[in-house]
Amino acid sequence: MLEKNPNKRPFVLSRSGNCGIQRYAVSWSGDTAANWTYARTCIRFGTSAMISGVAWFGHDIGGFTGTVDPELLTRCHEWGALLPFFRSHSRKGDDFHGADQGREPWRYAEPYQSAMRNSIQLRYKLMPYLYTLAHNATQTGEPMNVPTVFKYFADNNTASQNEYEFMVGDYLLCAPVYSGGAGSRDVYLPYAPGVNWYHWWSNTRFGGGTRATVSAPLGQVPLFVRGGAIIPEGPTMQHTGEFTPGYLDLNCWPDGNSTFTLYEDEGEGWNFTNGVYAATTFTSTRTATNWDFTIAARQGSYNPGHTNFFIYVYNPDSVSAVKLNGSPIAQIASLGAAPTGWLMTGDGKLAIKLVDAGASQSVQVDWGTNNVIVSSNTFSAMTVAGTFLTPQWNAAASNMTAVADHVWRFDTTLAAATNFQFKFVANGNWSTNWGENNGSQTQFTVPLSGTGKPNSATNIAVTGTFNGRYRFTFNDQTLAYTLTPLLASPYATMTTAGTFQNPQWSPSLTNMTLIANNTWQYDAVFDNTTNAQFKFAANGTWTANWGDSSQAQFLPPLSGTGQSFGGNIQVSNTLNGVCRFTFNDQTLAYSLRALPPTRAGLSPGTNGAMHIAFTNAEGMRFTVLAATNLTVPLSNWIVLASVPEIAPGQFEFRDAAATNFPRRYYRLRTP
Repeated sequence: MLEKNPNKRPFVLSRSGNCGIQRYAVSWSGDTAANWTYARTCIRFGTSAMISGVAWFGHDIGGFTGTVDPELLTRCHEWGALLPFFRSHSRKGDDFHGADQGREPWRYAEPYQSAMRNSIQLRYKLMPYLYTLAHNATQTGEPMNVPTVFKYFADNNTASQNEYEFMVGDYLLCAPVYSGGAGSRDVYLPYAPGVNWYHWWSNTRFGGGTRATVSAPLGQVPLFVRGGAIIPEGPTMQHTGEFTPGYLDLNCWPDGNSTFTLYEDEGEGWNFTNGVYAATTFTSTRTATNWDFTIAARQGSYNPGHTNFFIYVYNPDSVSAVKLNGSPIAQIASLGAAPTGWLMTGDGKLAIKLVDAGASQSVQVDWGTNNVIVSSNTFSAMTVAGTFLTPQWNAAASNMTAVADHVWRFDTTLAAATNFQFKFVANGNWSTNWGENNGSQTQFTVPLSGTGKPNSATNIAVTGTFNGRYRFTFNDQTLAYTLTPLLASPYATMTTAGTFQNPQWSPSLTNMTLIANNTWQYDAVFDNTTNAQFKFAANGTWTANWGDSSQAQFLPPLSGTGQSFGGNIQVSNTLNGVCRFTFNDQTLAYSLRALPPTRAGLSPGTNGAMHIAFTNAEGMRFTVLAATNLTVPLSNWIVLASVPEIAPGQFEFRDAAATNFPRRYYRLRTP
């Protein structure tokens, strides 16, 4: 291969080989079957192969033989995107999914198609981090993925409670979903002194040595970031050589001291062996009063092309000042307002913009002294211990965080937790604890509050069923405690089921998203849908469902109050475009209203039609084209619509004829 292509790096893929195969080839797990058992087994098999010396390893995403379930394929994309070798491959068969071939994400309906796209895009965003790990593997032999026990062997629990999790470098812990129908994932987070973990999607913090249960919607692999992480990230691409990004995001979770050296090169050829590479070391040091972040001068002669660094701090305190090389920089209104500056984002992150010239730079963030997180003057650690945690009644968990003098907080995710009990415990042992006394507790439902009783004989009791995110607080001086929902519901999932769904009246679609306490939302795309009927169903079955036998409105926007096992809710007119369903599982209030055309991209509608939507700029003209085969010359593509020069806004087009073709491709052309 080198003789034929001396300026390219050879790639050899081999399913089998003797000891030493890793010197010559990438390997994978072979002809696995498309089922959950194989998928689950591949998680452990892959990391075992990698730590045995075969650092470049992967799997046939979704399995090689047999018909793959769309949910299984989607879940395999989620964790497969974090492997060194990520490909979809199957046995030769009929060229459509439902047979043995056809693993391409675009073949599948929503929500699977978008969920798989999300996983692929996450891989491209993380490419600066993953490429660095790949380079490191060639230098140290440590693979990109290892079992958690490989890095946290001092924590004995990792050998028994992390069977199906793996690390991605030092900073990411992946907990794949490996069973059908799962909407959440319970995972043990390894313990090491001073180590905290942050949920990638919600940024919720968990202490090391605890179990966490997090929501796991399709397309969002349960992923945790170790405190202290520095994770470089770039834009999504169609392929790694599509363009050179003009910026680099540096995602940081400052805790203690940490470092990361980013490696970049041309991605092809052998110039990197002659010094044409770039190595940049980032160092993070956090104290109670400030955070120091240094960017060392770039090593090597390769210019990676990014001219800006965007630093995002995911766990900041209140910021009083930001300095660059010792001089204050301005707080700005937006990251595009100046070459250098800082701001607080709407979701609570600190964002800092710097120019990247390859030179050494030093950033110092001063935390506002009146907002510094302090610890209790009385106790060194505090724990919420109870029946809802694993292990139960663990006084040494130290899972609470001091957020003010004498005030402690613990946020946790609950899944189908019912009628649990708890206490507060100081300093990691039961010698000092607080609960209630017999008959002293007056509230038992959430939100609840009360006053703890020292070394009490009775646990604090909670009645009900709980799913979602909850917060415990405790004041070790006044002994006041609270338990409040952050984003929670007594139901694990909720579905809008009806005549317009495929399949119809399926309570297991779980298509609604919890957007506020007890409030669920679902957006659906309609194409000339008439006389629609629907209900709301909880937990994937008809055991708990709501309709409306007293419906007074039949034309959108409609609203009403649901009734348990009530009649179907009816819509008497024709629905088109995007409509939003909302439902409150406590007040039982529901609504259905049309949304303005703000969706971008392609959305499958009902009756086989397709919605095309995009935002046009002022003075721009667009033509929408369609074809049934990508090999058709552009001149032969069918013109579906033309958009004249109009003011900025949203354009939507409905291709009703899409139902007549097994495949349909679209282009936007200017003009």
